[in-house]
Amino acid sequence: MNLHLKRIVEVSLSGLSSNTKRAYQGRIDLFLSWLELDQEKFSRDSVQRYLSIHCSSAASVWNQSIAAVKKLSSEAAANGWISRDDSDRISTIQSKTERGSKAGVWLTRTQAKEIIRLPDPDTLRGARDSAVLHLLLGSGVRRFELSGLRWNQLRFVEDRWRLMNIVGKGGRIRTITLPDWCVASLFQWAAWMMYVDSTSFSADSVIRRSFRWRSVKRRLSESAVRNIVVYYSSLAKSRCAPHDLRRTYGKLARKGNAPIELIRDSLGHASVQTTEKYIGAGEEANAGDFIFLDLEQE
Repeated sequence: MNLHLKRIVEVSLSGLSSNTKRAYQGRIDLFLSWLELDQEKFSRDSVQRYLSIHCSSAASVWNQSIAAVKKLSSEAAANGWISRDDSDRISTIQSKTERGSKAGVWLTRTQAKEIIRLPDPDTLRGARDSAVLHLLLGSGVRRFELSGLRWNQLRFVEDRWRLMNIVGKGGRIRTITLPDWCVASLFQWAAWMMYVDSTSFSADSVIRRSFRWRSVKRRLSESAVRNIVVYYSSLAKSRCAPHDLRRTYGKLARKGNAPIELIRDSLGHASVQTTEKYIGAGEEANAGDFIFLDLEQE
C-alpha cells in the first residue's frame, strides 16, 4: 500500500471508536488486497463482485464490509483516486437485513456477584481489578469508554454519584448514575491510588496500569480490560468478555423492572429496538414451555 493510499485509509477511519476502527481497517485491507490481486478498478461493479465472493455468508459480514468500503470510497473521491460518480454509485449498494437475532451471553445475578467478589481489594492490583469489574457491571460502559474514563467525570449531582459526559459510539454523549456498590469499589481503588502516589490523582485516568506497589500514570488499555474480565470469569467458571458484562448490566436492570428507555439511554443506544436485541427481550420464555406432556403416567 503506497503512502497516498495509506493516508486515504487513515482519514476515512478517523473519528471512529477504536473497536470500529479496528474492524473497518480489517475489512478495507481485505478489499484492497483483493482489488490489487485481481487488478480490478475501484468501482461499484468491483465492490459488488467482491461482496458476492467473500462476504455472502452472513449479513453481518456483508454489512460491515460495505460500511467500511463506503467510507473508503467517499474519501477516495475527495482525494481524486476515483470519481465522485463512482463514489455515489458505491454508496447506493444496499446492506442486508439480518433475519432473527443472535443469542447473546448474559450472566445471572449469582454469577455476576461471584465474579466481582473474586479480586482481593486489600491489594493494589486487586482493588483496581475490582473497580474494573464493578464499573462494567454497574454502569454498562464499553471497554474503550472505561479505558478513557477520567476522575473529573465522576461527580456528585442531585444526591447521586454519576459518570458525566461519556462519549460513546456515534459521538453520543450520556450520563450514567452509579449504584452505591459500584461507587464503594471506586472509592476503595481511589484510596489505594492516594496511598501509593498522592500526586497522581485529580483529572487523570481512573483505571491505570499497576506494577507491584506502584500505580503507573498510564491508562489501562482495552486489551488489559479484556484480560481482567476473562481471567476472573474463568476462575468463576463463567468465562465471558467485557461486552458480555455490558449485556448483563442491561439484562439485570430489565429484570429489576428498569424502563427500557432508561436502559437504552444508559447503554448509549440510538433506538429501543437495539436495546431489546441487546438484552434479549422476550427470550426468557420458550415455545416449548407451553407444551404440557404428562409422560410420567405412560
